[in-house]
Amino acid sequence: MQDRINRSGYHAEEFVANILRIYGLSIISRNIRLKFSELDIVGVYKNVLYIIEVRKRSYINDFINVINYQKINKIYKAGQIYFNWISKIYNVNKINYYLALVDGDFNVKFINFSNLI
Repeated sequence: MQDRINRSGYHAEEFVANILRIYGLSIISRNIRLKFSELDIVGVYKNVLYIIEVRKRSYINDFINVINYQKINKIYKAGQIYFNWISKIYNVNKINYYLALVDGDFNVKFINFSNLI
């Protein structure tokens, strides 16, 4: 069961990464593990660092049912650490956080949660 869930999540992340590439985002890292969190997709577009958390569900529910404040806070902290490191390599001056919701039919909804933090 867990293996099936992991494969489903992998395919959702791969699908989202391909969509982001089509729209011009340069994917620079995937599945970055830090001490307290993991960053699913990290990319750069026009001097902005993008952190994308991917969630696969049978149906796209509302934001609160998919991710909680504690997880958002962990992603934010991990993103800040990564930003401090990566801004020395890439010319980025801003960071945006998105949640990519993927349903069973691979419909994707992007939600910007940069302002929730």
